[in-house]
Amino acid sequence: MTDTVGPGLCAEELVARGASVTGFDLSPRMIELARERVPEGEFRVHDLAERLDWLPDASVDLVLFALALEYADDRVAVLRELRRVLRPDGALVVSRMHPTGDWLRHGGNYFDVRLVEETWHQGWRVRYWLAPLEQTCEELRAAGFLIERLVEPRPLPEAERVDPVRHERVTKQPKGFLALRVVPDPRVS
Repeated sequence: MTDTVGPGLCAEELVARGASVTGFDLSPRMIELARERVPEGEFRVHDLAERLDWLPDASVDLVLFALALEYADDRVAVLRELRRVLRPDGALVVSRMHPTGDWLRHGGNYFDVRLVEETWHQGWRVRYWLAPLEQTCEELRAAGFLIERLVEPRPLPEAERVDPVRHERVTKQPKGFLALRVVPDPRVS
């Protein structure tokens, strides 16, 4: 399952690797694009804050939750719902903006959990939560997950040829995103 499926880029890759994909997004346009890109997938418009009523307990092998956690007001509730639909031997792969990059961009106290509202290109109003890595880890624990792996992606060496200045900067400062692979904690029912 891929949450916040967007235009279906990750879903397309998962299907190419043999997966059956179910995905959702709040945006009807994103669902339309995902259906065009991955006709064999099952996609629906759905609000992340709502229960995944169409999915039974323990029915999903893998959940890909890409760059959307910070948009949820009640992140623990969202994560608990994802845990509910995961099989006991399943995994959740979650990515989020790197909290250090957020802090470098917005300033203030790195450890303060706070809501940011801003206008992006084309006048899009967005709101999202800034939180330190410790907070994200605690939310995952509170939702019944154990962290199996944490990755802070870095640019490939060959990317230096494309933009040497940017390559140098992002190799030394984590401004992009991070990814975590978490599994259901068997001690939590």
